[in-house]
Amino acid sequence: MEQRLTKTVVLLHGLWVTVDSWEAFRRPWEAAGWAVITPTWPMLRGRTAADINTDPPAELGGVSVTDVVASLQEQIERLPEPPLLLGHSFGGLFAQILLDRGVGYAGIAVNPAPIGGIVHGWLTLTAALPPILRLNGWNRPYAFSRSRWANRFANAAQKSCRIKHSTPMSFPPPEGSSTRPHPGVARGSRRSAAPSRC
Repeated sequence: MEQRLTKTVVLLHGLWVTVDSWEAFRRPWEAAGWAVITPTWPMLRGRTAADINTDPPAELGGVSVTDVVASLQEQIERLPEPPLLLGHSFGGLFAQILLDRGVGYAGIAVNPAPIGGIVHGWLTLTAALPPILRLNGWNRPYAFSRSRWANRFANAAQKSCRIKHSTPMSFPPPEGSSTRPHPGVARGSRRSAAPSRC
């Protein structure tokens, strides 16, 4: 029996951004006939980056990778067919975890957050220090300044994208970030692409 390829893609965002960060990225997929789904974390549903910057949800500070992945899994399993999962940053890590659980048809992890045991370079580590080192930092939302966000996390993105999509969020506790990469996630050469428009 021939297996039908999916025409549904789920775009998984990472930290400090919302589903709005996928707005321009989703258009070519939709133009090519794909159903594009952009689920988010429970406390972010229906909220814009401006809403979150103005009034960060208290529960955001204590959210864990386990909580986010469970919510995403529930949303994805309600779809009529297993989708292609495409995640960036922590969204890439979420995609790997979901694939490891058998959720999704295949996956793409774009510059994913590291799995347990992998440490990023000094620039990322210095960017992560403020929320990590402050008293009870794991349990409270942390808002980066626009310049820190631009220079430490989004330094490869266009300036307009960095400003438009930044939101305050706390790093989820490390308890849920340790998982092995799914064998279906491709590894290998990196290709540089033209900068995308926001």
